[in-house]
Amino acid sequence: MRAHITDKTHIAPMIECGITSPCKRSAIEEYRDCRFRAEIDSIGIKIRTLKPTNFYTVRNRLEAPYVETFDEGSGGAASEFHIKFYSLKNWQEIDRALEKLTHDHPLAGPVEVTSIEIALDTYSKLHDREALVMMVAKFYCGLTKPISVNQRITPGEKYSAKAIPSFAILLRKIRAGENIYIGNKDPKEDLDNPQSWMMQHFYLKQTDRKMPLPVHEQRARVEITLKGIALPHKFLDEWRSHQFTEEGEYFKFRKPKTDLTCLEKIVFIAKSQYGAKKQKRSGPKRTIYSPLTLADIPLNNKAYDALRNLTNRLKGGR
Repeated sequence: MRAHITDKTHIAPMIECGITSPCKRSAIEEYRDCRFRAEIDSIGIKIRTLKPTNFYTVRNRLEAPYVETFDEGSGGAASEFHIKFYSLKNWQEIDRALEKLTHDHPLAGPVEVTSIEIALDTYSKLHDREALVMMVAKFYCGLTKPISVNQRITPGEKYSAKAIPSFAILLRKIRAGENIYIGNKDPKEDLDNPQSWMMQHFYLKQTDRKMPLPVHEQRARVEITLKGIALPHKFLDEWRSHQFTEEGEYFKFRKPKTDLTCLEKIVFIAKSQYGAKKQKRSGPKRTIYSPLTLADIPLNNKAYDALRNLTNRLKGGR
């Protein structure tokens, strides 16, 4: 008597991982229907004006969506301002915004960077939403360097985060718009550890500033947020020459081998994260990658190229 599988979502992960596929796609073909692009989703800066300045003057001149101050006086004037820019196109974009203020409100020191979100996006050339769902899962499951054991999935509501489910259930949750997080939004302990100042985020991006995106602009996204001591540079001028391929270690992935046994295939369906190193069970204590996986070289190359192109765009190149 044969067993019947009624939930197709248990089959899909095996197909996507290349576990049950009857043919092997070449490295060139594997992502031929995808387009990759790296972005600065947001960057936070801090400025200090030489003299106290009206908060509304700073906000209106910069036309930035987020401006905050922590030393505002009773008259509404302040000298320290925290500003956030979104979807940064190039470094000159910040310069042009600041010039609207600093020509008559000089700064007391160099501009500091307080946070940066670096995103890797995958677009479907065929506008295939299910392919994007699978890519979000691949980003999380195959990630080689999770920055924390604090990993959860949430629909976005406060205090509703839950543990990451099995691969099959994970796909359904991503499809429903839930988000995966690794790490804390703000460091809670071990403040001397740079990874405490990081957060990784995986999701299907279907909106921008709460507005629906057209189908061709929707994408699978993995991003990392750096703050505090996790930032490689303190001042904005230092970032102008930064090579974003240096963050490539956070955008590397593995994938299951194609010659797994039936039992090994079942193991992958029961787990959700297989790309990170695990402690070896026997012999000398050391961490190793799962012997059932191999480096996803085509995807890693796409990610590296996207980060390199991001560096060039920010400098004003193509």
